[in-house]
Amino acid sequence: MSVVLTEQALKKMKVIELKAELKQRKLKVSGKKEDLIARLLQAQSEGVLPSPEEPAKPVQTTKRKAATVNDAQKDSKKKKPVPKEESEESEEEDDGSKDRDYNDEGHEPEDESEEDDDAASDEGLKPLTASGWGKVLEEEYKKPYFKQIVKFVKEERKNYVIFPPQNLVFNAFILTPIDQVKVVILGQDPYFNDGQAHGLCFSVQRGVAIPPSLKRIYKALESTVPGFKAPNHGCLEEWARRGVLMFNATLTVRKGEPNSHKECGWQTFTDNVIKILCQERKGLIFFLWGQFAQKKGKIINTNDHHVLTFSHPSPAGGGGQWVCDHFVKANEILEKQGKLPIDWTLSPK
Repeated sequence: MSVVLTEQALKKMKVIELKAELKQRKLKVSGKKEDLIARLLQAQSEGVLPSPEEPAKPVQTTKRKAATVNDAQKDSKKKKPVPKEESEESEEEDDGSKDRDYNDEGHEPEDESEEDDDAASDEGLKPLTASGWGKVLEEEYKKPYFKQIVKFVKEERKNYVIFPPQNLVFNAFILTPIDQVKVVILGQDPYFNDGQAHGLCFSVQRGVAIPPSLKRIYKALESTVPGFKAPNHGCLEEWARRGVLMFNATLTVRKGEPNSHKECGWQTFTDNVIKILCQERKGLIFFLWGQFAQKKGKIINTNDHHVLTFSHPSPAGGGGQWVCDHFVKANEILEKQGKLPIDWTLSPK
């Protein structure tokens, strides 16, 4: 069985060691150290394993590094009861009865380390500066609750496999600059199985089986949007680049454990993202599917924005076909605003 290398273990490796790991996976070996680490984390999340002919050997230059790698290996062997396929797409999502209140500010850490001073950088937030999010979220990064999120997630990554990989946690915001947002789709929790989550709700990486909820979304599109044909993949990045912001209320999760990061502070962060969106933009269209999203969406200012509600697309919610016309309605609203409608079609492969 291949060893799951944690980000901490990778950072302690030398460049030549990182290149050896990449070479075993037949991946590109050029670039700076941080590029090599990101490439390995991405490869692991997508299930790209070392060649069976030349199995890669985890480098253990210190006792501490050996312990880190071994702990990760032990965790990867743990057998946990894994729900069928999805997280935010589960029946519990529509119930809403299991939602618990969360602390708006979190608890300030007793010992603020120097690495918390650049909390935004630690969890991959620096790229958001280029997409316009860095400026509007700058004050959030400084708040105690956000530093606590960073500290929590970093500790989790030392002991568990966490999805999505670090470089994709804020993928929704990187792909959709704040000044280009037209439609907002709100999910609940990232997918928790290997290779699925990549920072966009309802979307999975290419090469991964299309989740049941997304299959129903595709069928609704085929029945309501002229020219739409379901692709053979579940990647929605094309929508993100066209102005559809798709993010979950909780941005990280343990492998095989849905909602495991629900109460670490992400809910506060995404509440504040919604508030900032409502303040910075006008005429946004929010898709709120299921009771969880509708409950969270109560903070949306409906005088300045449009809220479309419908049942959750999860098959666990019951019923046969999921007949939702939000995609057509959103384009009608955008055209009335004098804006270009969303092209909902997706590349076939």
